[in-house]
Amino acid sequence: DKRENFGFPIVKYPSIKSNIHSTTIYNVFITQMIRYSRVCNDLKYFLIALKSLFKNMESKGCKRYILMKKLFKYLTKKDILSKYNMTLEFNDIYFLLTSYLKN
Repeated sequence: DKRENFGFPIVKYPSIKSNIHSTTIYNVFITQMIRYSRVCNDLKYFLIALKSLFKNMESKGCKRYILMKKLFKYLTKKDILSKYNMTLEFNDIYFLLTSYLKN
C-alpha cells in the first residue's frame, strides 16, 4: 500500500471511540477481509494484509477477541480455504493466526 510511505498519518479506518456504532466498525473489518481475500492470490500475502488490518483495527480500539472471532468465522468458510488449497482444523487456524498476529 503506497499510503504507508507517506510522511504523515492517514486515517484508514474508523475508531471505536467515534460516533459510529461498533457493529459498523467491525463490519469494516469483515469487508476488508473479503477484499483482501479476493485480491491476494497467495496465502502469504493474504496473511500479511490481515496482520496489518488486524493491528490497525486494534489500534483504533477494537477488541482483540471480537476481531479474532470474526476472523476465524470468515476463514472457516470453505471457499476461502479452497482458494488457498487448504483444509484446516480449528487448532491449525488458531496457530496460523496467532503466529502471524503476535508481533
